[in-house]
Amino acid sequence: MNLHVVKRGLVAELRNKIEANLDRYLEGDFEDILTPDYVISVKETEIDLEALQKLQPQAGGEIDVENALVVYGALKGINRYLARDERLWVWLSHGPCLQYARERWVAKGATKEKQTSLIRDHFFASGARGFERNNAIACLWWWAEIVSKYPHADLRTTLEVFLHQTDVRASIIERPTSSQSALVPLLNVLIEKYNSEERLTFFKREKGNSAIYRRWLTEVNRYGGIKFYEALPEKDVTELFLKLADLARESVKSEAIAA
Repeated sequence: MNLHVVKRGLVAELRNKIEANLDRYLEGDFEDILTPDYVISVKETEIDLEALQKLQPQAGGEIDVENALVVYGALKGINRYLARDERLWVWLSHGPCLQYARERWVAKGATKEKQTSLIRDHFFASGARGFERNNAIACLWWWAEIVSKYPHADLRTTLEVFLHQTDVRASIIERPTSSQSALVPLLNVLIEKYNSEERLTFFKREKGNSAIYRRWLTEVNRYGGIKFYEALPEKDVTELFLKLADLARESVKSEAIAA
């Protein structure tokens, strides 16, 4: 079976009628709407519906890894251009992946206003954050795509580190230094810290800029822009990022002692 996209008019109609369709989102479906009159088959693509049944609605980094692998493997023939088309993810979240999306993101006990807001965020996709962070299915594909070209570990291992801490993941995705040239050195450091005795302290959540990883990412972003990192060999950038990580650790440690 090919992947499909819904027509643009239907995307707008669904977005405007979330509250009117709330019962569909909570317990029903959209089979009578996602008909050939309103959806378009995408040539040279394929979807493994059986594999998508393995999606797990629980929250957590380990579950995110499994779900990202499921989606990345089940949707074949997607390029980054198609993956930026909201119509694809609206079809998936309202069709083949509706059950997962509702169980993962729509709180049954919440108010109608809250449920409407959650549906708008996770069943549609507006802007880069809509794809890489919010849409129930798009974010899973994009997380895997972003790290898929990392050359020093397999996809599962890289995803385990990348998705280990949601704040780290979000910081990298939303920073300009997350270009492919800077991403590899960033992952080099993250994987080294993840596999070291520093793992608990480096990734520990703290308020404000007291978290080591947050201070480190701030320094990485401040030290040089994308063009600067692109001009240096991977080894040099990795060494620089490791030094910045050490400086971030010592800075946080000194502030804790002073306090």
